[in-house]
Amino acid sequence: MGLSVSHSQFQRHGSYLIRYSDLPGFSKKEQTFLAAIIKNHRRIYAPMKKSTAFYYCNSDFEVLSVCLRLAVLFHRGHSDQNIPDLQFSKTKDGYALNFQDGWLSDNPLLHADLIQEQAYQQEAGIELH
Repeated sequence: MGLSVSHSQFQRHGSYLIRYSDLPGFSKKEQTFLAAIIKNHRRIYAPMKKSTAFYYCNSDFEVLSVCLRLAVLFHRGHSDQNIPDLQFSKTKDGYALNFQDGWLSDNPLLHADLIQEQAYQQEAGIELH
């Protein structure tokens, strides 16, 4: 089915499919939560809707969304390039990524993607350092 879905705005199509499919083993609330994360995994960051928020903690949604968004950036080229040891941590006002010295300067495309991601997160009120 994934081959038949339009590539443009695939995060929206994937979200729709997860939300409205019969998925044995998942409750409708869990499907709604997964659909929201999938819809949120690229481009503009959208906070979780209040209808889902009562079932899951907003912080769970936020950290899972941020982690998935970063994973997508790191695996964007689908290459076998090793990702260096990095540290991801929750800070008082958001999240922090720490890399080995010089690694980002050796990977300028990923660095540019991370700067764009930082802007998306900032628009949603989340600090990514």
